[in-house]
Amino acid sequence: MLDFSAALSSSDIDAISPRLSDAFAKVRQIRGLAIETSAAALGVTPRELRAIESGSAHPDPEMIARMADHYRIDADRLGTDVMIRPSDPGIDPDQCIIWFGWLPIEYGSNLGSNHSILNAVADGIRLLRSVGPTSSVRLRSKELDLVMTLLDLNDEHLIRDAVRAFRLPWKQTEELIAASIERVRTKSLVSQASSIIELQANEPL
Repeated sequence: MLDFSAALSSSDIDAISPRLSDAFAKVRQIRGLAIETSAAALGVTPRELRAIESGSAHPDPEMIARMADHYRIDADRLGTDVMIRPSDPGIDPDQCIIWFGWLPIEYGSNLGSNHSILNAVADGIRLLRSVGPTSSVRLRSKELDLVMTLLDLNDEHLIRDAVRAFRLPWKQTEELIAASIERVRTKSLVSQASSIIELQANEPL
């Protein structure tokens, strides 16, 4: 999710670790879990969990794995170190989840409206980006292409719904979606989705 060089110095670790701590604090709040509840489930005291969330204590890989399981996060995407590792976007259609990083974004239903799916994705991206240096919604091309596999591309209100969800100018949104549809037409991303949600080859986009 966060793009950092593979070669990290010890000074880099101090700068990156608060982002992992912030991720844990945010996702606990998203799940609606009191710090006492999570601490008990994780086998630590509330004070110890607060120390992890504040960045004053670094969890070891075993604790990160336990926390990921407790908060329903993919530990492989989150990483088992003090840094949040980059991960490719993906879709789990059985659980109606789209992954753009460590947090599973639940989009409701494979048969949901464009409006509901786009809003769920936009809210999820805002939350993910808030852990990094900016809270703006920046939908990367690979991410946009996967979102397009969830949408009804023939919906006349697609651009309008995308503009409202992502709070972007109309012209920019129109261009981004047109470019994504062109990439989708090449079928180059269908294998990446590896899901039951795929383009119907016999129908025009």
